[in-house]
Amino acid sequence: EEKAKREAEEKERARLEAEAKAREEERIRLEAEEAERVKREAEEAAAQAQREAEEAERVRQEAERRRIEAEETERIRLAAEEAERARVQAQEAERIRHEAEEQARRETEEAERVRREAEAAEQARREAEEAERARLETEAKARYEAEELERVRLLEEATATAAAAAAAAVAAAAAQREAEEEEQARRPQPVAVDSQIESRAREYAHARNTDASLAADLDNVVDAENAGNVYVISFSGKFLEGGSLSPHWALFVDTPGASSFFDLKGFIYYLAVSPSTRASFVFPAFYTALDTERVELHAVGRINNIGGHSPRAWGESLGSAVLGWKEEFLQSCGQGDGSWSNEVNCQTFTKFVFDKLNADGTMSWPSSDLVLHTSEPDVVEPVDLLESLRAR
Repeated sequence: EEKAKREAEEKERARLEAEAKAREEERIRLEAEEAERVKREAEEAAAQAQREAEEAERVRQEAERRRIEAEETERIRLAAEEAERARVQAQEAERIRHEAEEQARRETEEAERVRREAEAAEQARREAEEAERARLETEAKARYEAEELERVRLLEEATATAAAAAAAAVAAAAAQREAEEEEQARRPQPVAVDSQIESRAREYAHARNTDASLAADLDNVVDAENAGNVYVISFSGKFLEGGSLSPHWALFVDTPGASSFFDLKGFIYYLAVSPSTRASFVFPAFYTALDTERVELHAVGRINNIGGHSPRAWGESLGSAVLGWKEEFLQSCGQGDGSWSNEVNCQTFTKFVFDKLNADGTMSWPSSDLVLHTSEPDVVEPVDLLESLRAR
């Protein structure tokens, strides 16, 4: 029984295994069929996508063809419009040409008429002048005869009074000389400038104006629109060792138009002073560049290079003019000896030179920013002043 039982169990197990194997084989078959179906669907989808892509490409090509046709149509239309405009313009030009020819013909006829009238008027004028000349010759002849008689009479009178007139002339000349000598004695004698100071000033200006490194700015205009810009510069004693806050003024002209936001380039003009004698003198004009942070800068306008000079020649010719204005400046101050004072100083001289350059009234003095001080500015040695300002 036990053996039969085991055999039955063995058979049941074998049956179950056979059933499980059959189910597994069925599952594998179904999965294979499903994979085949999915494959077919994927191939169909790919084929459909290919067909849709081909259709889209066809539609795109068709749209591109239509766009090209539309552009060609538009080009043809624009060309036709342009041709029509050209035809209209040609007709207008032809009309204008005909009108111009007609106008020229009328003007020529009018000019010829005016010429003939002018010739007739000129002929009449010459005839009138000839008649007038004959009349004047007759009058002149009569006047000459009368003047000759008068000259003889006056000569006789002059001979009688010559001795008295000569004596009076000698006395008048002597009195004139005495008056001139007295006037010269009363006139204040100019204060002499220290020769060493004046020599250093000339050497400094000459070295600046002949510096080879500045030839590019001195020989050629850098910016024609800015060439001739005029500035009043004010630098106070706070920039000088031991100086006070009394500002020193100068006039600055950018002859080459080479200034930038940081560097002021051009010729500087101002009244300097000889500290030992307190004699004022015009510092020789020289080309320089100043750091704009070291000075107070006031743009007042622009002057024109009327002679068309180079920047160097223009700056030096302005210097000659400024030097020539010194005597007129002293006379306007009522102080002939030229000593440094509250009337004769760098501030009043700068304003005087500005007024001379502004004869046409095109420039403007910044009155709210630059006010003449009633006290005289600091007396500083001029070359030391320039070196302290780092003039380059």
